[in-house]
Parts: sequence; C-alpha cells; structure tokens
Amino acid sequence: MVALVLCLLALPETVETAHYRLVSEGPRAEAEEFGRVLEAAYPRFAAHFKATPKLGKGARLEVRFFETREAWAAAVRAAGATAPEVAGGYYWTGDSTAYLYRQPTRLFTRALLLHETTHQFHFLACTRNREPQAFWYKEGVAEFLGWNEWDGERLALGVLPVVALEDYPARALADLRGADLEAVIEGKAEPARPLAWAIYRHLATGNGGKPLKGFEKLGDKLDGGAKPSSFFWKSFGQPAAYRKALLAWLEAEQQPFVPLFNEWEPLGPDRVRGFAGVVTACRLQAKATQLSATIEAPADGAPWRGGGLLHHEGPDDYTVFLVDQTGYVRVTRRRAGRWEVLEQGAGPPLPPDGKVQITLSLADGRARFTVAGSEPHGPWDLPKPAFGLALENCDLVFSGLSWK
Repeated sequence: MVALVLCLLALPETVETAHYRLVSEGPRAEAEEFGRVLEAAYPRFAAHFKATPKLGKGARLEVRFFETREAWAAAVRAAGATAPEVAGGYYWTGDSTAYLYRQPTRLFTRALLLHETTHQFHFLACTRNREPQAFWYKEGVAEFLGWNEWDGERLALGVLPVVALEDYPARALADLRGADLEAVIEGKAEPARPLAWAIYRHLATGNGGKPLKGFEKLGDKLDGGAKPSSFFWKSFGQPAAYRKALLAWLEAEQQPFVPLFNEWEPLGPDRVRGFAGVVTACRLQAKATQLSATIEAPADGAPWRGGGLLHHEGPDDYTVFLVDQTGYVRVTRRRAGRWEVLEQGAGPPLPPDGKVQITLSLADGRARFTVAGSEPHGPWDLPKPAFGLALENCDLVFSGLSWK
C-alpha cells in the first residue's frame, strides 16, 4: 500500500492547452503556469517567424520537463537521441519534442522553457524540422526569444533583462573581444550562447529597436538551409566593419542590475521581483549618485521587509537598509560573518496604498536614503558605495526603477 501511494505521488503532471501538451515532474501549480507561459508565447512566436507549425488535427506541441539532469538525459536517450554534455535542454527533431530540466533560478528555468520551445516552433514552422547550418543563428534566435519578462499575466519576449544572474550582455562582450567573428558568422566556429544571443539581437533590434535591413531575407535563406557566406557581409558590412558596429552596439546594450544572491527576475523594463528566505540584494552595475524605486507591499497582506543596498565589497562585506510593513527601519552591515547594526528605529508612517517610495543618494562619497518622503537617514562612511535593491525573507516587487 505504501509503495502504491509513493508511486502515485511520483506520477508526472500533464497540462494541455490550446497548442501545447506539457508533461512535468514539477508541482501542479508550476506546470499550469508553464502552460500559461507557453500559450502566451505562441502568438509571439508566430509574429516573429511569420508562420506556425503544421500539426495534425487535435495534435499539440509536446514538452517534457524534469527535475534533474539524470532524468532528462534518460528521457532523451529513450527517445533515440544523444543528450548533449553541456545543456539544460534539448529539442529532438526525431519526435518533435522539447526536453528540459530545472535550472538554478526560476527565471533561467523559464528562459530555458522558452528557448527549447523556440527551437521547436522555429524548426516545425520554418525549416521543415531541420537544423539551420549556422550555429549562431539557430541558437541566437532561441536565446533571443528565451529572455523574457513575466508577471503572471503579461509575457514579453526578446527583452534585455533589467536583472538576471546569467548576465548575457557582459558575457557576450567578453566573448566578442576574443572571438574570430568572421569564422563564427560563416559557421566555421561555434560561439558561446551569449555571443550567439548578441549577434541575433543586434540584427533583430539594432536599428533603434527594429531589425537591420536585410535581417528577414537572411532568416529566409538560413531557414532554407543556406550558409551565411557572402550574403551576410554584403548586407551588414564586411567583417571588420560589422565587428566594429556590433561591439559599439553591445557596449551600450548592457544589463542594468546584477544579482548578488538569488533570486531576482524582471517583470518589466522598470519593475523587478525578488524572493528569498534570507537577506538578498541586487546592485546597479554602473556607478550612480541616486537610485529610486517603489516597494509594492504584497496584496495578500503578508509581512515584508525591503529596501536598498548601500555598499558592496563582496559576499561577506555589504550594507543594506530594510523597512518593514510597520515602518520600522534598520541599517545593517554584513562583515566577517556577522551583522553590525548601524541604525534602527521607527520610521515614518507608510502610505495606505502599500506603495513605499525609497531613494538612495550619494554626496561627497557618503550614502543616504529616504523612506516614504522621510528626512534622510545617514550619511554613512562606507567603502565602495554601490546602490541596489534588497529584501529579507519575503517575496517583493520593486517598480518605477530610475537612477542617475
């Protein structure tokens, strides 16, 4: 009887939507959310590729999600394919199924879900289920559409994330500086995925957010099995000129915030979500003299504690200020494995709508902050002031992000 109960508990969850059939080893609620994400993605995929997969009557696009790499690899092998050595997912043309497993962060798990289903949609809609010859192209489009903003209802694809642990723009910039770009474009060398993302994103958005001239024609050729060869250079500039243009664009296309600890994810261009059972923070990558944000108190009335990062020298030397739902403010510095309280006490009354404005500012190298229009707290003499967002043991949204 016990064995039967355990067996039943281990059964995967199956979610069917208008266009997808998802089989997941994860929780039911998560599988249903994945289904909503995929349905929201479907018309966006169709708009991007200007085509849709041709499926039989009643057929759906198949997706399988696993908790571990071992379970994923076993399923890929059972389907008749070879599981890649370094990958979190795989689209197998043999059975037209997208396979993936859980990643370290919720954002990257969702990005991987969209990455593999981009391959699936792209191949079935545009390439007769064959892989295009240019690695940067087939991986670049999947990386491009995989990065997303999702708030539970609204889905945006092809975004530059406000915050992501993986920081593709910085990694792509480092990769580009050492890459043989001509060999990459012509399919003679395989770039790391961040660089593939950067090349595709540049072509798709580099004209003030719109595609470069010749982008759609290039896609048609590559989807038909052609190599980039001379068409790419004739359309987008010879190798040296294109490299210069890509580098200048990428230097300006950098991710604003970087997480110091998991988990943070973008909800919109000026809105992020953080959640953790401990103190967590993310920081601006560029130097700033001011950072403003609005803390959105949880709608369900759950306790919260959020605020900002004032300085950061490393994972065991940083300072945060946090205000809770009662208005109590506390400033603490983490150093040598311990917390030091720099200030604490009752703060100003918080607004009844649950939207708490915070502002961090820097003058004469000293950090200050305000909460809900209060008198400034501080200043403090802290090494290497670094502004960002912080929270402790809660799930919190910050909106209206601005800095200078």
